[in-house]
Amino acid sequence: MEEEDIYFTEASCSFGVNTNESPIEIVTEELEIKPDRSWNKGDMHYSKTTGNTNPLPFGLWVIEKETISSDKFILSEFVKHFQDILSDKFDAIEKLKNHYKFDCYFYVLILSEYGADGFDLSDSELQFISKISNRFTCRFCETDRVRRKE
Repeated sequence: MEEEDIYFTEASCSFGVNTNESPIEIVTEELEIKPDRSWNKGDMHYSKTTGNTNPLPFGLWVIEKETISSDKFILSEFVKHFQDILSDKFDAIEKLKNHYKFDCYFYVLILSEYGADGFDLSDSELQFISKISNRFTCRFCETDRVRRKE
């Protein structure tokens, strides 16, 4: 019996706020959400690649959706996750963008064994992403190193 060729995709998604020189605690207080990862400008960072330790050039506050590994990638699952968390935070996000002049972004990373992956977003999903961010970034990378959940 011939085995079916299934291509796997691994995807992750995050909402982040670049705080520039301001402390990341501003974002935590305004949104009343603890970040999954964060740092302030000037915090020291050790690079595993170069072995150097350098100060970080800006502050960053991030919440993430756990990585999904599957043979079917649907961005809507990620958008729904962030809608559940951020839908009642629109005023606070507007304050971060307009009063503090922070850069709020929605980021998607897609690793795929097959380079032709893509996604669709509905009008309401696009409106939501526009409300929470002033930048949308999506990266597609073809790789043979996708982790498969058994």
